[in-house]
Amino acid sequence: VCNLVPSVCLPKHSEFLRYFAVSVIALIVDVSLLLLLANYLHYTLAAVGGFLVGSIVHYQLSVRIVFVRRRLCSQRLWEAVIFIAAGIGGLLVNILVIACCVELFLAPLALAKLIAAGSSFLFGYCARKWLLF
Repeated sequence: VCNLVPSVCLPKHSEFLRYFAVSVIALIVDVSLLLLLANYLHYTLAAVGGFLVGSIVHYQLSVRIVFVRRRLCSQRLWEAVIFIAAGIGGLLVNILVIACCVELFLAPLALAKLIAAGSSFLFGYCARKWLLF
């Protein structure tokens, strides 16, 4: 375990808020790249590209400003792979929640996306905190 930043500078009680802020930044990168690439590529390829770049941004910001302690700091490639895998898990949660809300509960898509975004955010935070930090 390595401590990159003294805990005095980044109190633990604000970790969740820092994670939320980093998630918003990564989402902006993801969506922006999706919309840009969709002009040149099929939207599914654009979505994958946006997701991957957003995940890289999220990972870089998370290890720098969100999580003070890192379990795999000497194995950065594995750390990044697990981080992105947790993101893919969050994406699957997102899709599952949207499908359930729309198909089973007949919820409007916008409401389903809002519920899914919260669910996948919590999944991603918990998975990354448990597995990596």
